[in-house]
Amino acid sequence: MGGTERAKRAEGESLPAGDEKTGTQLHNDLLRWQGLKYNGFESVLLEPKTKIEWNRMIGDILADTQNKGIRPIIHFEIHGSTKKDGLVLASGELVLWKEIGAILTEINIASRMNLFISLAVCHGAYLLTQYHLDQRAFCYGVLGSFDPLPVDDLKIRFCEFYEELFSTFDIVKAYQRLLNANPDIKIDYECISAVEIFYKNYRNYVLKQVNDPERVKERALEAANENGVVLSTRQQKRAFQRNFAKVLHQKKNEYYVEHSTKFLMTDLFPEKKADFHLPDTLDKFMEMKIIPQNYIDERG
Repeated sequence: MGGTERAKRAEGESLPAGDEKTGTQLHNDLLRWQGLKYNGFESVLLEPKTKIEWNRMIGDILADTQNKGIRPIIHFEIHGSTKKDGLVLASGELVLWKEIGAILTEINIASRMNLFISLAVCHGAYLLTQYHLDQRAFCYGVLGSFDPLPVDDLKIRFCEFYEELFSTFDIVKAYQRLLNANPDIKIDYECISAVEIFYKNYRNYVLKQVNDPERVKERALEAANENGVVLSTRQQKRAFQRNFAKVLHQKKNEYYVEHSTKFLMTDLFPEKKADFHLPDTLDKFMEMKIIPQNYIDERG
């Protein structure tokens, strides 16, 4: 996290009647006062109850990011679907992770790859399923849990997180404080950066899809089928597989540069490249021993 210039924190709360309004409490007790301390910071509480109101809210955040040059933090206090496929609004309507990931990607681009998401949501970390290495990252970093979240736990932990964040502007310290805040309740909270997601998943892809000869052979036949290439003899199949493997290995560095550049948006925002500490070649990338911007393994 950088400073607070043109910063804005939007809090989306959509809880049914009878539920404790934990988002409202967090806003009133802590977040709204940060604007008095930091020039250019604003905390806004938004309460969409229906999907129409949700779409209007998220559209307004996108417009503000595009037109005002803000760097938003979006905090969600909404029920997560028991099917783990999205968020359930106060109206009972479902907003799928796929829909959320798509609009967050637009906001992240508008913020110049500076969007941070926190989810005080049961199963909220399933938003991570919307990370695709051949697409743009939907945010710079995300905080959430794959587990159900007791209300008393999330109230304590997210208050501690934001108290630290607006004191030090250090996500690692804020994450550590969240983890240590309520030790009697064992909940697994994840705080993951886009570059860490790329590092772990692209390495896994290279090891299992590029450097595994048997998987390359399988992928060659899949590619032939996808492109309507008819391979009627064993000789034709083997020749196609050999050529596929040859081209794949010749271009694997080119693919690495293409994927890392697109996912982390350094083609759009070259200034971000220095933040990510990724090497220029696939070989050097695969030799890396330390995960860049790894919030999880740095916790105390």
